[in-house]
Amino acid sequence: MEYSIRQSGGRDIAILHRIGEPLETAGDFLDLMGSLPARGAVLTEDMVGEGFFDLSTRKAGEVFQKAANYNFRLAFVGDFARYGSKSLNDFIRESNRTGHILFGETLETVLALWA
Repeated sequence: MEYSIRQSGGRDIAILHRIGEPLETAGDFLDLMGSLPARGAVLTEDMVGEGFFDLSTRKAGEVFQKAANYNFRLAFVGDFARYGSKSLNDFIRESNRTGHILFGETLETVLALWA
């Protein structure tokens, strides 16, 4: 795994550059959270497994609940409009409003939301 650390909103945030295999399960995310010297991480959408952003699989929900339980912030960078899901778009809008799990098209977008 390769990452760099940036400050945003008074926190150390790990910006992941490469992780190896895509993260598939809540356990994969717990392992990631435990291995980072930060209380938040930014991932690109290709770092998660197939179906992660299909909310009907409940994969994302499990991960987001674990992140909330451990007070670990997550941000995802990518083009989420391409999924064409109204429920995902609604979830993204609400998540970005509350600020614990963030979504944006660029790294700078999500870091600005955390500031």
